[in-house]
Amino acid sequence: MKFISLIITFFLSLVVSAQLPKKVEKLEGEWKYKEGSGFEVWTLKNGRLNGYAYRMNKLGDTIMVEDIRLKMVNKTLVYSLETYNHVGDSITSLKNDFVGSKRRMTFINIDSNTPYSISYCYGFLNRKKLKIKIKYGIKEDPVVLKLLKVKA
Repeated sequence: MKFISLIITFFLSLVVSAQLPKKVEKLEGEWKYKEGSGFEVWTLKNGRLNGYAYRMNKLGDTIMVEDIRLKMVNKTLVYSLETYNHVGDSITSLKNDFVGSKRRMTFINIDSNTPYSISYCYGFLNRKKLKIKIKYGIKEDPVVLKLLKVKA
């Protein structure tokens, strides 16, 4: 009886756990900004995509500026973003949560008004190019960041 309940529990845990769509999993790897101002590193771990964004300062040192988590919850993509602001020796952080649909990689902020949305778009016929569009208001034009995949 215990064996049967163990098998049923194992089966249900496989069915209930939501997997990330293939489009989202293709983010895994290292991406550099086309302008050369920094890079992002994405890793897939336990059905969740973890991303870290780094920027170069004037001295050429890399500084982590964003900690990003992307996971699937009940057929909805949840995008958690924590930004770090480095001023002198002090660091302040701001956390925002975004919600997206199952298939599209457009995320709407549910915590505050800014940024309003973040959208990820791959290049047409080229999966090694990525555009991140950040909208700070509903009717404002997006800020576009272009990235190139360095390695998978």
